[in-house]
Amino acid sequence: MFDELAGRYDLLNDLLSAGQVRWWRRVVADAVGARAGERILDLAAGTGTSTVTFGASGADCVACDFSLGMLRAGLRRVRAAPDSPQPIFVAGDAIRLPFCDSTFDAVTISFGLRNVVDPARALPAIARRAARNPAAYEYLAESIVDWPDQQELARMLHAAGWSAVKWRNLTFGIVAVHVARRPG
Repeated sequence: MFDELAGRYDLLNDLLSAGQVRWWRRVVADAVGARAGERILDLAAGTGTSTVTFGASGADCVACDFSLGMLRAGLRRVRAAPDSPQPIFVAGDAIRLPFCDSTFDAVTISFGLRNVVDPARALPAIARRAARNPAAYEYLAESIVDWPDQQELARMLHAAGWSAVKWRNLTFGIVAVHVARRPG
């Protein structure tokens, strides 16, 4: 499903969010505060649009997604803009990450968290690692309705072992940025 959406994914995100997705990405990038020399993992990265935003600071960034179509579309886009950050694109599943523990200084996951089959199982894995298809958009709408509210997601993060969990609502709470720290 995601492979079929890949070519138009970023355009549709812009249209469906009335352009707000660009601001949301900047807020997340500011929250991460990546600096040159740091390693950032962007999980469920899709086409890597957010990953490129993190890379603007000079950080070494990895876009990881289970959709090869999304990764290919993102790789084509960044290669077409050689003056922009050039993240590494890696196929991987949030439940079984293809990285060693403590590899990254920061890990992000945005809207893709709702696509993880077992978010409670994926969050500890992350912590250790520090509309051509209308049916696809019906699924995305259903996943939004079923998604926990900000407080419940914060409880899930805490239960998965994260500490200092907090969130910030954006666009009247349509979107929220959750931030947490790896224990220890």
